[in-house]
Amino acid sequence: MSDIKTKPHLTDIHTHITPNVDDGASSLKMSLEMLRSEAEQGANVVFLTSHSSAFASSWSAARTYENMRKVQKAATEAGIPIQIYQGCEIDTNP
Repeated sequence: MSDIKTKPHLTDIHTHITPNVDDGASSLKMSLEMLRSEAEQGANVVFLTSHSSAFASSWSAARTYENMRKVQKAATEAGIPIQIYQGCEIDTNP
């Protein structure tokens, strides 16, 4: 693995890393692999931006926040030096 501490600061504001929510990661293991790749490429801040409308019947801000907390905890335990924030991809098409 590369030395990510020497990489420049980078924030990724659009990801589908939250597991089992939309067309992104299909498991927590995959989420951690994606976060590790983000960190290796220099990202130290990532926004989890799942679709709000793709699964409208099951989507909620509270659920999204709880998923973000679970992913952050797993990333910290796995030693991935990345800060995760909650976001959302909102469909603005009329």
